[in-house]
Amino acid sequence: MTIFLLLGISGVAVYWQWHDYTQASKENNVPSLVHDIDIRGVANHLEITQTIKGLADESYDIILPDRAKHLSCTDEEGKACTITQRNQTSRINVDGRDQIEFRYVIPLPSSSKPLWLEHWSVQILSKQPQRFHVQLVDLTRKNGTWIAGAPLIGSLEREWFTLYVWAQKQVVSFPLYFEPLKVEKKEYGNVEVYARNNVSINDWNASKARNFAHVPSLTVVFSKFADKHISPTLMVVPETESLTLMEAPYLRSYYASYFLPNGAMNEWVADMLTSLAIGKQATTPQAKAILHHFDEQLTTKEKTAFFRLVLKQKGERVTSHMLDAALSKAYGERTTYFSDFVKRGESVPLLWTKEGTLYVNNVPLKQSNVVIQNEDILLPIVEVMRALGYRVERSGAEVFIEKQYNRWRFFVNSSLYMEGNDTFGTSSILVRDIRGTLYMSASIIQQWFPVYVEETARDVYVSGS
Repeated sequence: MTIFLLLGISGVAVYWQWHDYTQASKENNVPSLVHDIDIRGVANHLEITQTIKGLADESYDIILPDRAKHLSCTDEEGKACTITQRNQTSRINVDGRDQIEFRYVIPLPSSSKPLWLEHWSVQILSKQPQRFHVQLVDLTRKNGTWIAGAPLIGSLEREWFTLYVWAQKQVVSFPLYFEPLKVEKKEYGNVEVYARNNVSINDWNASKARNFAHVPSLTVVFSKFADKHISPTLMVVPETESLTLMEAPYLRSYYASYFLPNGAMNEWVADMLTSLAIGKQATTPQAKAILHHFDEQLTTKEKTAFFRLVLKQKGERVTSHMLDAALSKAYGERTTYFSDFVKRGESVPLLWTKEGTLYVNNVPLKQSNVVIQNEDILLPIVEVMRALGYRVERSGAEVFIEKQYNRWRFFVNSSLYMEGNDTFGTSSILVRDIRGTLYMSASIIQQWFPVYVEETARDVYVSGS
């Protein structure tokens, strides 16, 4: 038996979606996915064998390494796996097999500069508990140190090789990092630290990020080379910087990997959650726009409720529908705010659809909805006025309302109106176009027309003539 078979090695490189699998495994008798990954490091590449045991489903969504070359997959009998491509993932059919093996090569730069490897291994997207046993034997990069987003179980240095062994659990992946000088590991509680000099992490342990980020382990590298890389289980920071500056970037990384990947959406959702968690200024335009509306319309209690409801979706794919459901439940009225936001790709007003029924002179308008914005009740003006016996027409940006000898002329999304040939203005918008439907607030409609509006906990009643 060669040294490469002494221990199994595991790693996946996106590190998102850690569940509290231990209790779930006991209750549901769910088998663990066990990754044994052997890595052989030579001058310009890593040769990787990744064996995955404990397969319980017929098929799995997987993410293949970004730069993998010569990738192959076989079962215990040497038969090739069936892999089909999807949008952001691939799907592998295992057909009742308990074990599969991937072999592939990851190219490396030939220089001895710092090296950060993130998406370096095959990732299995599954709710089964996952455990990793990772062994790396480096034959060429002797004047440096390999570090992982996983606890170091042991290392062995000899003249012609260096051996590293890591173990991890409750993650889907973790990164690897090569520091081109020898650094020793120090342990501070459950945090592993690699640094040339003595450091203190007391401020980090007392930070809000530590309270919100629940990870199986954390490794911190204070790099001489001014490198900066952040993941939930491994941080590389310049040795001249304080860890307290990493609080917000670290939480953004944590929340970005909290859900299954869904493109750029993970980034701005993570930014939004980080701001809600620790009060730091958002950095993405999307999160800034969303939080601006939240500050205008939501109480602190409602924002906290939304935050907690979103976090209950750990390990799921983050979608606009999921965010809408959480926001609707937190506020108590239905909204499609996130769906509208994602669809339009720009800031949209935060609107709520009242759950009850709209009545006009005690007759329900079943196909019409009342909208709430900034606590203003907005009524579908065309449907309401027609139900009251008015004639309503729209021509471009103009809206004409008339009944008998009375005529009104308004402009859409404007505070202007006309009487005869004269134009006048008010302090607020009179008629709003929201998703193709014209609305007027209850207060304005009562000012302009002989109409009375009454709101109950669920329903809205309009009466008049």
